[in-house]
Amino acid sequence: PVAGCRSQIVNLLPLLIASMDRRDGQRLRVLDFGGAGGQTYLDNSDMISMEGVDYWIHDLPETMSVGKQFFERSGLTCQVRFIEDLSSINAVDIVYCGSALQYIPDYRSALAQLMIMRPKCFLLTDHFMGRHPTFATAQVNMRGRRMAYWIFQLDEIVELFKARGYRLVYKSSNYQPYHDLNNFDERYRVRDSSNLLFWD
Repeated sequence: PVAGCRSQIVNLLPLLIASMDRRDGQRLRVLDFGGAGGQTYLDNSDMISMEGVDYWIHDLPETMSVGKQFFERSGLTCQVRFIEDLSSINAVDIVYCGSALQYIPDYRSALAQLMIMRPKCFLLTDHFMGRHPTFATAQVNMRGRRMAYWIFQLDEIVELFKARGYRLVYKSSNYQPYHDLNNFDERYRVRDSSNLLFWD
């Protein structure tokens, strides 16, 4: 059941990578923004060949340090690179943001910085969005931790991308039985998280 709840979220990026046109042996460049220690790369490599894919991960330094150690010890031969400075990347084809944007205090500036690289597409997965104004709450599902957490207005996110020349080409939702937002005022309740694909 747990795998079934996350299957669509996990399947979207490898499907996108597999569908990208790579003529004349061009390498595909993917930036996993908020990619933690590299779990999404491992999920992808279970489903598709990652040969010919340059895969960059950007996250908190402490988290990336754990990922670096894992890949060094695992002996996996892959094109995973952990980067702290986004300006060290000139261009990418795909920016993937999986359940990460809601933790960024200034998410607008973060998106603007990513758009400077002019990727062909942005894939956002597993972000709570609704018709209400964007608001902040606290994530409290981990013992002893409270984390600031954005719940977005869908139209706001769409307009941010539209202003930079990106159009929304795909939207879906994820069944989320473990998240209970019923303590919110009715107009702020969101049942499922969203996946959005924007194309240049």
